[in-house]
Amino acid sequence: MNHKLYLLAILICNCMFASCVKEEIDSANLEGTWRSYKGELLFDGSVVLSGADALETSAVLSFSNGILTTSIDGEGGRAPYTFSNGVISVHSIIPVQFFVIELTSSNLIIDIPRGIISFGSGDWGELVATYKGRKIYRSESDIIDEYWYTSGSKMVYCEPINEENYEDGWMDTMRIYLKK
Repeated sequence: MNHKLYLLAILICNCMFASCVKEEIDSANLEGTWRSYKGELLFDGSVVLSGADALETSAVLSFSNGILTTSIDGEGGRAPYTFSNGVISVHSIIPVQFFVIELTSSNLIIDIPRGIISFGSGDWGELVATYKGRKIYRSESDIIDEYWYTSGSKMVYCEPINEENYEDGWMDTMRIYLKK
C-alpha cells in the first residue's frame, strides 16, 4: 500500500490518534479546521522524502465539539474524539497513533507512524532489503504485504516508497504540516 493510500485509509477510518510533545499542549488550540500544506516521509527518525512527493493528497481535519471530520481529496469521514493528557483518541475501529510535534493556534504538525509493537526477540519473515542499516522483512497475505524492521524489542512497520523498486527507499512515518 503506498503512502497516499495509507494516509487516506487512516484518516477516513478515523482511527485512534495520540499526541505527545515535550511542552504542554493547549487543547483549545486543537478545535477548528486544519489544512495540510506540506509533508515529509521519515525512516528511523530521518526525513527521506519531502515536498509534493511526500504529500500527494490534500488533507483537511476538523475538530469540533468532540467530533473529528476528515476530508482527503473529497473522501470524508466522521468520528467522536476525546483529547486528554496530550492524547487525541478518535473512537473508531482501528487503533492508530498520531504524535503531535507542534500545536499552536495556527500550526499543527503530526507524525503518523505505520505502527510499532513489542514482540520479544528475533526476526522472522522474508528478508527483502536493507535500508539505512536496517534489515527489512516481509510477510505476504492475500490481503496485503506487511513490511517491518526491528529496533531493540520492537517491530516497526514500514513500506517501500516505490513498490516496484525497493532501492528508492523506505518510510515508517508520515509527517503532515497543517495550518488553520
